[in-house]
Amino acid sequence: GNVTFVPPYSSSASPIAFDTGPGNVLIDWMTSTMTKGASHYDEGGEKASTGTLSKELLEHMLQLPYFEAQLPKSSGRELFCPALATKWLVYARSLGVSDLDVLTTLTELTAVSIAQSYSAYVPDGAVIEQVIVSGGGVHNTFLLKRLQLLLPQVRVVTHEDL
Repeated sequence: GNVTFVPPYSSSASPIAFDTGPGNVLIDWMTSTMTKGASHYDEGGEKASTGTLSKELLEHMLQLPYFEAQLPKSSGRELFCPALATKWLVYARSLGVSDLDVLTTLTELTAVSIAQSYSAYVPDGAVIEQVIVSGGGVHNTFLLKRLQLLLPQVRVVTHEDL
């Protein structure tokens, strides 16, 4: 995922842009793994919405140093890749977490990484009024609902809503 903070026109603050975490890439990987390649994405987040979040697995995932790195930072498939996903899947299975619950937890990881980025990196005194989601995430209604719950004071919309 990527965050771009665009301050109001009247502000002297500069825009800030950076990557927050895995975006859809690990959700898509897990969906493909679960379905043995029959589906390459979790349409509407329907599968993830039926699973149960593993807080222990999520906490383990959030220990990845990237999430605590200072700006500027950028990442993509070189970090959030099948090797990392496989490592986390092996760990999840050692905890007894089902593949469906891994998918749910990966969806939460994406939402949490975005939400935490707003509190950690937005300039002091700035007020976030709206989050505009674009890319493949706009089709994952479960992800959008999780993001809205994590950012209750902000209006979460898609670029299509504008």
